[in-house]
Amino acid sequence: MSLEKSFEKYISENAIENKAEKEKTPWDTKIILQRHGEFYNQKPGDPEFEELEKEGKLGLLTEKGIEETKKATKEKLSEILESEKPSDIIFLYSPTEWLDWKSEQGWEEGYGSRGKHTTKVILDTIGSELEERTKLGEKIKDKIRITGIGPQDKLRELNIFYIYNAPDPRAYIEALREKFGKEDWWEEYYNIVKDLEPLRKETGAESPTNLSERIEGLVKVAALYREKVKKESPDRNLVIWMITHKELIRSYLQHGIKVAEKDIKDYEPEHNESIDIDIIPNGQVITEFKDKQYKVEA
Repeated sequence: MSLEKSFEKYISENAIENKAEKEKTPWDTKIILQRHGEFYNQKPGDPEFEELEKEGKLGLLTEKGIEETKKATKEKLSEILESEKPSDIIFLYSPTEWLDWKSEQGWEEGYGSRGKHTTKVILDTIGSELEERTKLGEKIKDKIRITGIGPQDKLRELNIFYIYNAPDPRAYIEALREKFGKEDWWEEYYNIVKDLEPLRKETGAESPTNLSERIEGLVKVAALYREKVKKESPDRNLVIWMITHKELIRSYLQHGIKVAEKDIKDYEPEHNESIDIDIIPNGQVITEFKDKQYKVEA
């Protein structure tokens, strides 16, 4: 065998070994940061708006969204069940409702909540999947326990569309749209538009770093909570499953994790796409993005 082919064989074999080794990396706490499923997002004036409003579907998952959420849940549940230790799962979801807005009294009621509906579909899917696996003879009693479910304000959609107490509540979003296009401003927003920063600050609109800080705070709280759980249930893993929005995931990866610029450019998480933030037994916090591993401050 030539030296070149021998080297290629060595690289190939080690790549397989490294992949297997990486897949076996133990974790005792897993934070899942997942985007909600596809939902009915029609607005006043859209052809289907009035009909969907009457049917009470606005803001809730579409049929396609429900099926895709079920599929993603089964895959994630299988990953969790691969661990030798059983897991306790806490669900946190964005309480954002479609077309809600913030006033002096707080968040005004909108239509359905895609975060809450996504969580319901996940819970229903876990229940039916565990039941089915039990019927097939798998010994999974107490392998999964749901120990908490609730809304979490830090997982809300970004607050830039209407800032009620600003001199002009829509000044910043309108400036973004005028400069980059009605729907083409997102990438520039993530990269921070320096000449619009004074207006953003004056308006009080959230920046992508503000969004990242929300997730960073939740990860730190999760790491502290892990210590409490480890003392009370040392033989069980902890999973904190968070349902949020695309901009929080993107902002956290870009400004919190600081992933490689070439990897994050033009990235937008698909519906139900998620990233895992794992805490391993020695307390180290790690995540992966596009096959690269990153250490996380917690």
